[in-house]
Amino acid sequence: DVSQADLEQLRARLPEVVYRRARHVVSDNARVLRAAQALREGDVATVGRLMNDCHVSLRDDYEVSAPELDVLAEAAWEVDGCYGARLTGAGFGGCIVALVAADGVPDFQAHVAAVYEVAFGRRPEIYVCRAADGVSAESSLSLRGIK
Repeated sequence: DVSQADLEQLRARLPEVVYRRARHVVSDNARVLRAAQALREGDVATVGRLMNDCHVSLRDDYEVSAPELDVLAEAAWEVDGCYGARLTGAGFGGCIVALVAADGVPDFQAHVAAVYEVAFGRRPEIYVCRAADGVSAESSLSLRGIK
């Protein structure tokens, strides 16, 4: 693990682009750890802020965003009920993921779609998803209800 302080000590010896890429990785590692703690505490506002910070870092330091992604994220940030948004996937034109309160979804969809359409002349596809427990291991017996 490299800390931000470690990276700063190396800065003078690194090309600027390498420094910025490393700064993203180091800062994103810290963001992920803070986000995990915030999720355990139910602090969605902090999770959202960290998502926003990640998008800015991916855009400015890692340079993998695209104008379409920036418009989507920035439009999302303007919506009440949107805690945060960031690009996801490999960047370079993929998609964003946003954390939105359930009652804010209709306003979110309308605003983001309208802003994107003005900017690019087409409407984005917006998919509403809900978080689930994720992957877990089950024995074939427990799947049949046998203990």
